[in-house]
Amino acid sequence: MKGDFTRDSFAANRRNTRVVLQQGRLLLDADWNEQVAILLHRMETMIRDLVGPYGGPEGDCGFEIRAEGPDGPLQNDFGIGTGRYYVGGLLCENTDPALTFSGQGFAPSRDALRPGRPYLVYLDAWEDYVSPQEDPAMREVALGGADTAGRARVFWRVQAWEMDDATTKLLRSPTNPAGFTNDKLDSEWAKLTERFQPPERGQLRVRVTEPATADDLPPSIVAPGSGYRGPENHLYRVEVHTGGRAAEGATFKWSRDNGSVLVPVLALAGNVATLGPTGPDARIALAIGDIVEAVEPRAAAFGRPGPLFRITDLPADGEVVLQGNGRLPPAEGLLLRRWDQRQGVEGRRGLVLQDGAAKLLEGDGDSNWLPLEDGILVQFRKTDCSYRSGDYWLIPARTTDGGIVDWPADAQGRPTPQPPHGIRHRYAPLGIVNFTGGGVAVDCASRIAFRMSLDRPSLSRA
Repeated sequence: MKGDFTRDSFAANRRNTRVVLQQGRLLLDADWNEQVAILLHRMETMIRDLVGPYGGPEGDCGFEIRAEGPDGPLQNDFGIGTGRYYVGGLLCENTDPALTFSGQGFAPSRDALRPGRPYLVYLDAWEDYVSPQEDPAMREVALGGADTAGRARVFWRVQAWEMDDATTKLLRSPTNPAGFTNDKLDSEWAKLTERFQPPERGQLRVRVTEPATADDLPPSIVAPGSGYRGPENHLYRVEVHTGGRAAEGATFKWSRDNGSVLVPVLALAGNVATLGPTGPDARIALAIGDIVEAVEPRAAAFGRPGPLFRITDLPADGEVVLQGNGRLPPAEGLLLRRWDQRQGVEGRRGLVLQDGAAKLLEGDGDSNWLPLEDGILVQFRKTDCSYRSGDYWLIPARTTDGGIVDWPADAQGRPTPQPPHGIRHRYAPLGIVNFTGGGVAVDCASRIAFRMSLDRPSLSRA
């Protein structure tokens, strides 16, 4: 979540049951957020224990695959039924009776769905942060529209994956070679979801020291034995920008403020953007040389990064000139998010930028430790995995004790590789369909309906 937080202190393995305030003590945002996270973890765990990995309530089980839309039968498309469905403990609700697959945000076009091929239809759900800049309704007009608390929100999307021949064969019914079976789909579901969210999507290590030989380091890199040298505490965010393998051009971006610096765009004239108010916080002010991401909130919610631009001029108060290879989206609803990566010194070790993002290099041992700033170095562990755009790591950096970063370490004090801290997607099968000349044919309906009552709890196919 890209909010202005001190840190994310919740960890399920600590088995905390509540946050207990003490009199006369400071109250931090991390304490409040951890209390909510503790309760949310308990609720989601209870739902998974009672319902299972996915299911909807009997009588209002949502996300039925329907052959008809509000205007009749559909071609190369299908309707999505209203109701509720729980996915990995997350509550997904569809309240739009006219919603179709192609009518979702950033769904494949109907032309991309090929007749005669089996498609696995599934529900993809995740939680992410929404700032007051992205949803102005959060602001309190009585306080002049002050930026206060943000929100965590559940996002979902129905997906359709064209199954390859191996998966088609795997899910065929042993007694009916022309059909599919839910038993096979249920037993193979955990492996199938690894296609959408592989268990290995990169690992990161963080430290504040350099190898013993540092003759080739530029002045911005700390000397051996030194620590975090920043003048303030920060929550650094390292996020994958362009996904894929490192050798195939994956890139990343980083922010010292957890990506929370977000400024609205009021108007665009060519590559000159007129900005909205940024508030009294001087950290939010944009300057020449800053790298910003053009954020369309709806696209960002579905994991699509925006193009990156460099600010090259400030022609007037509240205006910035943007330079980059990407296309600027329309001004309506557009936001600029600041990132803090910089090009390294030529001929010396440092970041290499590609269209504003840093080239993602993997390493092991003392190789390819990439500098952020003020002594912080990161290393993407050599795994040859495929990185996913939007996955991120959080690095709390503190000025105390000579300057430290809060990162897990082994018994010898060496930083240990960590998987991405988010975003975690959760999946539920809805069915297997074929698109025909007459519309959509549901070969296998996979929703689970549950009934919770003291006298007759039950689970059944919907």
